Amino acid sequence: MSDPKILYSYQSPNHKQKWVRLDQTIANFQPNLEEAVALLYSSRKLHILQIQDHSLKYANGDLFKDWSEIFEARIFNYKCELRWLNRKFTCGQVVFLSEDKITAPNGFASNPIEYQECLLQQYLLWGKVVPKAHNLQHGWQRLTEARIGKIDVPVQGEVKKDKRVYLKTCEYIATIDEYDNMGVIEERLVKLEV
Repeated sequence: MSDPKILYSYQSPNHKQKWVRLDQTIANFQPNLEEAVALLYSSRKLHILQIQDHSLKYANGDLFKDWSEIFEARIFNYKCELRWLNRKFTCGQVVFLSEDKITAPNGFASNPIEYQECLLQQYLLWGKVVPKAHNLQHGWQRLTEARIGKIDVPVQGEVKKDKRVYLKTCEYIATIDEYDNMGVIEERLVKLEV
């Protein structure tokens, strides 16, 4: 068995008075989130955005503005993942995961998690890449599938017709009981890749 490694987990307090808005949370962790992919969930839509120049932007370059309808967010890049869950009136709880130790914003508790191994996984996204889709900023690709229509995602790399996009993740494995059985204790979203 290998020596334990550390996954740093920073959590907002679990008190109504300490819950934070999503836009404030992104600003607090901004230095770590540049070029991150943002999945923002509302009751009507999944917003796929990217953080660029301290702003959340759609594939066409428009800025995201309607924070009030978001009930959950997962924002990630190769270094870290930020999770936010709306609890009441656009304020919620935050968990920030990183293999690198950071200076956490005031009020955030550090909870280091020991693990032995990290397994890289991938999940296939629906839709095939459409080359040269209109109105997309550099670094974005359009995926289409009859069942889902079109979806724009921020990905890097060479794109050819009929290529597929994967969501890459990292599963953290550690001992889970007194018998030295191993199991997944945490999973972190890492990147979208062609």
